Amino acid sequence: MTDNQNIYKAVTKYIIISVVPRYEAAESNPAIGKFVFSYHITVENSGKHRVKLISRNWYIVDSIQSRRQISGEGVVGQQPELH
Repeated sequence: MTDNQNIYKAVTKYIIISVVPRYEAAESNPAIGKFVFSYHITVENSGKHRVKLISRNWYIVDSIQSRRQISGEGVVGQQPELH
Protein backbone atom coordinates (compact mmCIF):
# COMPACT_ATOMS: atom_id res chain seq x y z
CA MET A 1 0.00 0.00 0.00
CA THR A 2 1.36 3.41 -0.91
CA ASP A 3 0.62 6.84 0.52
CA ASN A 4 -1.14 8.03 -2.63
CA GLN A 5 -3.86 5.36 -2.52
CA ASN A 6 -7.34 6.21 -1.33
CA ILE A 7 -8.43 4.38 1.80
CA TYR A 8 -12.14 4.28 2.56
CA LYS A 9 -13.32 3.43 6.08
CA ALA A 10 -16.61 2.79 7.81
CA VAL A 11 -17.33 1.89 11.44
CA THR A 12 -20.43 0.08 12.66
CA LYS A 13 -20.76 -1.13 16.25
CA TYR A 14 -16.98 -1.38 16.79
CA ILE A 15 -16.37 -3.13 13.47
CA ILE A 16 -13.99 -1.17 11.22
CA ILE A 17 -14.08 -1.86 7.48
CA SER A 18 -11.20 -0.43 5.42
CA VAL A 19 -11.12 -0.63 1.62
CA VAL A 20 -8.23 0.20 -0.70
CA PRO A 21 -9.22 0.11 -4.40
CA ARG A 22 -6.50 -0.49 -7.00
CA TYR A 23 -6.71 0.05 -10.73
CA GLU A 24 -5.55 -3.07 -12.61
CA ALA A 25 -3.98 -1.63 -15.76
CA ALA A 26 -2.90 -5.05 -17.10
CA GLU A 27 -6.52 -6.29 -17.02
CA SER A 28 -8.07 -3.06 -18.33
CA ASN A 29 -8.59 -1.81 -21.88
CA PRO A 30 -9.58 1.89 -21.87
CA ALA A 31 -10.00 1.89 -25.68
CA ILE A 32 -13.15 -0.22 -25.27
CA GLY A 33 -14.23 1.25 -21.93
CA LYS A 34 -13.00 -1.67 -19.81
CA PHE A 35 -11.59 -0.55 -16.46
CA VAL A 36 -10.79 -3.28 -13.91
CA PHE A 37 -10.24 -2.64 -10.21
CA SER A 38 -9.36 -4.90 -7.30
CA TYR A 39 -10.14 -4.17 -3.67
CA HIS A 40 -8.10 -4.92 -0.55
CA ILE A 41 -10.58 -5.11 2.33
CA THR A 42 -9.67 -5.26 6.02
CA VAL A 43 -12.21 -6.05 8.75
CA GLU A 44 -11.23 -5.19 12.33
CA ASN A 45 -13.03 -5.71 15.62
CA SER A 46 -12.25 -2.80 17.96
CA GLY A 47 -14.82 -3.91 20.55
CA LYS A 48 -14.41 -6.02 23.67
CA HIS A 49 -16.50 -8.97 22.46
CA ARG A 50 -15.72 -11.64 19.88
CA VAL A 51 -17.81 -11.40 16.72
CA LYS A 52 -18.34 -13.71 13.76
CA LEU A 53 -18.51 -12.49 10.19
CA ILE A 54 -21.57 -14.28 8.84
CA SER A 55 -22.30 -12.37 5.64
CA ARG A 56 -21.14 -9.42 3.56
CA ASN A 57 -22.94 -6.67 1.70
CA TRP A 58 -20.89 -4.16 -0.32
CA TYR A 59 -21.95 -1.32 -2.60
CA ILE A 60 -19.60 -0.32 -5.41
CA VAL A 61 -20.21 3.01 -7.16
CA ASP A 62 -18.35 3.70 -10.41
CA SER A 63 -17.32 6.99 -12.02
CA ILE A 64 -20.73 7.47 -13.68
CA GLN A 65 -22.51 6.79 -10.37
CA SER A 66 -23.71 3.33 -11.41
CA ARG A 67 -24.20 1.35 -8.18
CA ARG A 68 -23.66 -2.43 -7.81
CA GLN A 69 -24.48 -4.49 -4.75
CA ILE A 70 -22.28 -7.45 -3.81
CA SER A 71 -23.72 -9.82 -1.19
CA GLY A 72 -22.91 -13.27 0.08
CA GLU A 73 -22.15 -15.53 2.99
CA GLY A 74 -18.88 -14.97 4.84
CA VAL A 75 -15.73 -14.04 2.97
CA VAL A 76 -13.78 -16.32 0.64
CA GLY A 77 -16.08 -19.16 1.68
CA GLN A 78 -15.37 -18.74 5.41
CA GLN A 79 -17.08 -17.18 8.41
CA PRO A 80 -14.15 -16.05 10.58
CA GLU A 81 -14.34 -15.01 14.21
CA LEU A 82 -12.80 -11.67 15.08
CA HIS A 83 -11.39 -11.36 18.60
